[in-house]
Amino acid sequence: MEKPELRVRLEQSLKNGDRAEATVTKDGKKVQVLIEAEPRYSQINVFNTQGKSEKREQFLKEPSNFKDVSQSKSKEKNVSAEQGLGI
Repeated sequence: MEKPELRVRLEQSLKNGDRAEATVTKDGKKVQVLIEAEPRYSQINVFNTQGKSEKREQFLKEPSNFKDVSQSKSKEKNVSAEQGLGI
């Protein structure tokens, strides 16, 4: 995404429904992959150069912490529920 002209070409390729070549970082190494947009499911599919599917989660910059967020929210609900019972 460093070069604007490559970004435009990538976007056009994905809009046309093609698989586009991209270089991503996986385990600290740069890897050549093919990506395709799946607008019906609002996701992007990642394939290796042989055409086999790869998990897109392994290419994320930071792992998601959804469990931590949901647990902290449930604790906050319990605290507020306890505070409201002081009649």
